[in-house]
Amino acid sequence: MLAFGLGIVQPPGRHGDGASAATPRSPVYFRVPTKAKDGVPAPVLVVLHGMGGKGESTAQPWIQEAENQGWVVVAPTFNYGDWFDPNAVRADDLKFSRELATILGDLPTTVGRDVAPRAMLFGFSRGAQLAHRFALYYPERVQAVAAYAAGTYTLPDSELALNGKNVTLDLPFGVADLPRWLGRACNRVQLASVPFWIGVGETDNRVEDVPRSWDPYLGQTRVARAESFHRALERHHVPSALNKFPGVDHFLTPEVLANAAGFFEQAPALSARTSYLSVPDAVLGLLDLAS
Repeated sequence: MLAFGLGIVQPPGRHGDGASAATPRSPVYFRVPTKAKDGVPAPVLVVLHGMGGKGESTAQPWIQEAENQGWVVVAPTFNYGDWFDPNAVRADDLKFSRELATILGDLPTTVGRDVAPRAMLFGFSRGAQLAHRFALYYPERVQAVAAYAAGTYTLPDSELALNGKNVTLDLPFGVADLPRWLGRACNRVQLASVPFWIGVGETDNRVEDVPRSWDPYLGQTRVARAESFHRALERHHVPSALNKFPGVDHFLTPEVLANAAGFFEQAPALSARTSYLSVPDAVLGLLDLAS
């Protein structure tokens, strides 16, 4: 069992922790664990907060697990705009994804040690939206994604059949016009090596809580949209686990965090697989799959 709680845990690290001005615009909380070994690139966990949240406080429930596993924690604080406005979502997540790519590129200098070239991303609510979009934009920088209670998703599709017609899906609904914004298309070959953990509380299911613009592509609630995104990943042979938590609303619980942590612990092995059904099934079947 994972020892994973919601209390604030701040074990001392060799490089300390706190906000840094080394990033382009947004403040970032960094934490290097005492278990990090010199000469061995440290795994990186990026924690992305929701609307109105802060990177440092959202990262705190992860600190003990990161210390146990030897993960460097990176938790930016982003000033999200109106997430009910698709144009604002597109602009924000392109901007913040570029910024996060720069943060990760500068990370060895920032924390004073070698780090893994691909990061694990955990996002809650609005942060889950940014986490999965970063993976669509920069799959070569991502080891694994755990997106909990996202509310909206960008499908890894350029078009979708709706009412007997093929509809073009531009950002933030799909990736058809990604070359316009990033200068290159979605690399679905690299994306297929990134395992996704999609989580949602089963009672986090109110129509009024999410914007209507995504309804035709994803459904009307967080639960329906998590299911739609999961199916879309499967269509593109991207490994994806859908985790619905009974009795849980729009908040993080120790069970949610422990489940996501277990997924990250298995991420290096899972990234080599083409598909899996759930984290427990994947973990139990790893040895069989590897043989």
